[in-house]
Amino acid sequence: EMCIRDRYQRRVHGIQIMSSMEAVKEVSINAAPGSGINWGDHNFPMCIKIMHFNLNECQGEAKRFGLKLYSTYMCILLVLTINLASSIIQVSAGYRSGVAIFYSVFNLPIFLTISGFTLYYGYLTANIKPADGSLVMKYRLLQFFVSLLWIVLSIVPVGCFDGWARIKQLLDIGNGLPGFCVFLAVLESLGYLYSALMGFFCVCKIGRATEENEKQNPTGTIQQMILYSYTPVSYTHLR
Repeated sequence: EMCIRDRYQRRVHGIQIMSSMEAVKEVSINAAPGSGINWGDHNFPMCIKIMHFNLNECQGEAKRFGLKLYSTYMCILLVLTINLASSIIQVSAGYRSGVAIFYSVFNLPIFLTISGFTLYYGYLTANIKPADGSLVMKYRLLQFFVSLLWIVLSIVPVGCFDGWARIKQLLDIGNGLPGFCVFLAVLESLGYLYSALMGFFCVCKIGRATEENEKQNPTGTIQQMILYSYTPVSYTHLR
């Protein structure tokens, strides 16, 4: 009778361990690595949908940090659209060659990709649990150099970009368009400047976001919590 009971207990506890491991696997797929973040739902950017970004899944400082990232991304999208409009107007006025429009269109996917990747990397860094110090450092370096790029584009009139230095050149146009062209150039430069300043601000604030994230879940990831809650019990029964 004792032998039969022992075999029965081993079978029951063996099934319990298998159920535990299946639960860990399911959570790893659906919710890893951050609690409440469905990383498998690729919903961003619109139409392309190659990564996950949802501010409704964030809390506290991480959500405020995500708002700053999103505002920077949308600002770059707006600035690139303004640049395209400015290039079309300047080409129509004969101030530039038609290749400026091609450059403006070509720059849209390039710089939106840079801005989108920076947004996702910051979103991941702020929401991953537990906080990863090496990931924080990589994000800071990435965001710092991208912000430097925005500063350069806000000043230097390189290619189709209208930096602050091109405003005097636009004022020399004598066909009635300089006022509107200058207005678009100022908007473009201010947009890049805002993105750069917000980027530097995020470099400073990412530490606070990850610290709050760590306090909300000091024991580790969901997978670790489930694994630790089941494994000692199952191991004790199997001894």
